[in-house]
Amino acid sequence: MKTRFTLLFLLVTGLAFSQTPTRPKWKIPETVAQRLVVVPTRLYVGFDMGYYHNSRSGSEMGGRILNAFRFNRELVPGLTLGWHLNRRVSLETGIYNLPSTLDYKVEIHPTSSELGGLGIQYAMIPLRLRYRIWQPTRWLTANAQIGVALAFNNKIQKGRFERFNAVYPPVWGDTMQVTDNAVMIHNFSPLLEAGLELNARLNTHLSFILYGRGLVGLQTLWRNEITYQINQEAPRQTSLSARAGGYTLGLGLRFTFKTGKRYRTVWD
Repeated sequence: MKTRFTLLFLLVTGLAFSQTPTRPKWKIPETVAQRLVVVPTRLYVGFDMGYYHNSRSGSEMGGRILNAFRFNRELVPGLTLGWHLNRRVSLETGIYNLPSTLDYKVEIHPTSSELGGLGIQYAMIPLRLRYRIWQPTRWLTANAQIGVALAFNNKIQKGRFERFNAVYPPVWGDTMQVTDNAVMIHNFSPLLEAGLELNARLNTHLSFILYGRGLVGLQTLWRNEITYQINQEAPRQTSLSARAGGYTLGLGLRFTFKTGKRYRTVWD
């Protein structure tokens, strides 16, 4: 009896499901489809290598006896990741090894001795908007860039992190004592960024980039507090502030690939 009841139940259930109407799949109306264009969604990854220079060259103290300056000419490698939002606009981020606009050296003349050659590297994560401003040919475009960035170095705690003392006898017949204190003020700093780039498309996926970008740091990152004393004279003090800022000229490669598709109207 149980077996017959089970078979009857399965039969009735199967008939009921077979009569359930199947919902048709939604399709774009033909009148709308005629005015739509299928556009692939594109991402790109890339590599940058720039030459970095700081606009501030140095500071002089004590006339010909003591010079303190910073030299900031370094290579800046970086990885990029971008999204093409439409035909003209893309959003880009990445990570860069930002040189410390922060590399200081103190020279004692005429002995040419050096102290305080201290450089700190920061990582930088940008968020920039790229807008196509010129396209003379299908393979060459010019883009303007504007954005914000964050520079950070969390390995050094705030406060004094390096102290250097040196005595140089003689300097112009005198003895000079120099004390150099390095003080960390901020481990993080927001930056403003703007630039221009030329994009030469080599093929469907690969592009060659020539770019120039400028950076302006909004916070002082660290400073050097320098004290020097000649013989028994009163000590003299000065300080050199370190702030991320300068400009970069560089080259890059971009590899573009499709990740899906989207629709736009013929009037977009």
